[in-house]
Amino acid sequence: MKNLFATLMKHSYLPSWMVLFCDWAILAISFLLICWFLSGLTGIVFDLRIIFLQLLSGVPFFYLATYLFHPHKGIIRHSTTQDATVIIFSHLIITMGFLFVSLMGHIYVKEMAIPFPIVYIHFFVSVLAMISFRLAIKSIFSYVYSITSDFNKVLIFGAGYKGQITRDVIEKDKNLRIKLAGFIDDNLHLQNKMIGGLPVYSEEKAFGKIIEAEGVKEIIIAVSRHKLSEERK
Repeated sequence: MKNLFATLMKHSYLPSWMVLFCDWAILAISFLLICWFLSGLTGIVFDLRIIFLQLLSGVPFFYLATYLFHPHKGIIRHSTTQDATVIIFSHLIITMGFLFVSLMGHIYVKEMAIPFPIVYIHFFVSVLAMISFRLAIKSIFSYVYSITSDFNKVLIFGAGYKGQITRDVIEKDKNLRIKLAGFIDDNLHLQNKMIGGLPVYSEEKAFGKIIEAEGVKEIIIAVSRHKLSEERK
């Protein structure tokens, strides 16, 4: 277990098989909990045997969605809205599969007739849980990596477009071992504000207090050279 954890932190991502397993676990657990909750509200008998059969009917559709959209292939530590979109489309396939099974159940095998409210509620709960799982793993990786690695504290000179691109590159590449302390900018409209979760300091405050207080080792210039005045140079 210790070796597995060390490997995960070294590569900063979860293996695809582990994400796939967790997604199936989330799908199954949310289905069971919704069935149990609605049985208490509606008085429907909570029959585990039938519920497991209904759940297993969704396995082919789960793997079809996995094959079509690959929701387990994303690098969780860089989860974005695109990953959330992939999860939603994948789960639409699963939900349509459950609806198909339910319709066939109403016609042929009553035990497989999954109540429609369960199918609809399961879609929203499961999607939310899968997205939350990815965001939680992303946060855990970021936190653990930040407390177990030695970083060089850096300020970015320039909080404009180039400065924000620089920030994105640094935050996505953990191998750089850089911890951003904020931006430096002489634009009065940007100073004392937060951009991308980082504070923007004036030159006076940065050089007079922040660099020493935060232990900043380096300043990255992210301003076009032709835009630098002689004073700023």
